Amino acid sequence: MRPANSSEREMKFVKMILSYSLLCSIILIFFLTLTKTGWILGLALFSLLFYGGRLSISRRFRKGQRITWFLSLAILNFLILVPELFLRLADFHHEARIHF
Repeated sequence: MRPANSSEREMKFVKMILSYSLLCSIILIFFLTLTKTGWILGLALFSLLFYGGRLSISRRFRKGQRITWFLSLAILNFLILVPELFLRLADFHHEARIHF
C-alpha cells in the first residue's frame, strides 16, 4: 500500500468532515420525521447532499479542481443547521420581549 500524498490526505479529510457534518443533520432530521410531519423532504435532500457531495469531491479532486469550499459548506452546516435542528427537535420556543 503506497503512502497517500498531501493532496490525497486533504481530499480524505474534506470528505470525512463533510460526511460527519451531514450525518449529524441527517440523524436529527430523521428523529424530526418520527416526531413531526413535513420533514421527509429535508431527509431526502440531505441524503442526496451526502452522497452527491462525496461523489463531487472525488470527481473534482480527479480533475484537479478545488475542493476546499466543501469544507466551508460542512462547517456552516455544523455551526448553523445542526444547532437549529436540535432546538427544533427539543421543541424549543423563545418569545421576543420587544414588540413593535
